[in-house]
Amino acid sequence: MTTVLPTLAKNGTLIVLGVGGHDDCTMGVDPGFLIAGRRRVMGFPSGQPSDAEDTLNFAARHGIRPINEVFPASQASEAFNRMMSKEAIFRVVIDHTL
Repeated sequence: MTTVLPTLAKNGTLIVLGVGGHDDCTMGVDPGFLIAGRRRVMGFPSGQPSDAEDTLNFAARHGIRPINEVFPASQASEAFNRMMSKEAIFRVVIDHTL
């Protein structure tokens, strides 16, 4: 997260959804960076169905959309390889209608 935090816009909020099983989940934060830019870091415990609904409603209100790499079914093997090699940065989606 220390690599993501410097990209946080003024008046921005970084929402931490999980820790992903890392042994060391500490995050060094310069308070001056947060204060000067009116930035926020907040945690969001997920796991309940209502949390998923709240998250979707938040995304809809703020125009947040997922970033997906979409592949036609004919390229499923390439999509899988991209995901397994960690070249895919976000989600890999197989669209059977393409």
